[in-house]
Amino acid sequence: MIRAVRANKRGFHTATFGAGVNLVLADRSTAAGDKDTTNALGKSTLIEIIDFCLASNTSPGKGLRIEALQGWAFTLELTIGGNDVAVTLADARAFNEKIIANRREFIAGEIAALETAVTERDADIVTLTDRRAGYLSALAGQGALEELTQLQEFHATTRLKVDELTNRITQLRQMTTKADTIKVETVELKRATTLDYEERRALWSQALSLFSEFSENLYKAAGRLVIDIDDTGYKFDVEIAGSPSEGIRKMKIFCYDLMLISFARQRGLGIDFLIHDSTIFDGVDPRQRAHALELAAAMALKYGFQYICTLNTDMVPVSDFSAGFDFESLVRLRLTDTDPTGSLLGFRY
Repeated sequence: MIRAVRANKRGFHTATFGAGVNLVLADRSTAAGDKDTTNALGKSTLIEIIDFCLASNTSPGKGLRIEALQGWAFTLELTIGGNDVAVTLADARAFNEKIIANRREFIAGEIAALETAVTERDADIVTLTDRRAGYLSALAGQGALEELTQLQEFHATTRLKVDELTNRITQLRQMTTKADTIKVETVELKRATTLDYEERRALWSQALSLFSEFSENLYKAAGRLVIDIDDTGYKFDVEIAGSPSEGIRKMKIFCYDLMLISFARQRGLGIDFLIHDSTIFDGVDPRQRAHALELAAAMALKYGFQYICTLNTDMVPVSDFSAGFDFESLVRLRLTDTDPTGSLLGFRY
């Protein structure tokens, strides 16, 4: 579980989290004009900090690795297996730098070995070239050099044709053999996969039931998580009535993510937190947004995981929540567009 995200700069808004649902809101002030925006307040940056502290990487000059954030150190506080752990951006950066240093050392060793081999080969070439020059000099003195050269050219041409034909015959034989082997292996793999599929039916049926339950909670019509097998292996798909809608497409992702973490926690596997950026609710009807947040709260309580979500305040479906659902108690951090100090980092860049 994520307990907090901190930084070494005073302007940073520390985010502390607890069990269950945790919401990070971007407020639009009453004084904001038409050109003001809740974008760039730091909702996505917060998720990016968490991601980076968990050892992801970004290219120099992008994401958190920009000049404006030089000197910043972020700390991610976690509880893992009942133990409190703090992972800093510096730790993640040091880990990545260590990997790069080890890789450079390995490549340097390989380059040195290759350079040594090239030097030895060059010496062999010089020796053999001198030997060949001696042989040719002896032949030239007896008038046989021109005849030898002609015979060598004829032999080389003939040998090239023979090699081409031999290679074609070998390739055809290998292709035929490989095609037969692939057919046999494909049949065997499909048979083994089908057997595994059937043996695990009781297990994956639980995942299907969870997805149907979650989608029905949102749309009153159960969606389907499809798990099937073809010649290339397992195939996964999700279906909810009205799927062409952008909002429903986003809710397919929401239900699938919620199914994965619920299923994993049910079996005692995987991480114990799920994070969604505000884009997960783009184009989603307010009623479905309310149902989704209430569903996440219920499942987080039932299966013991943490759900973190960032939202703009104008996306919060306050009037569509069920009676008794205390939305305000779930808010852990509020960012505001009143001035730059209201953003996550305390400044805009």
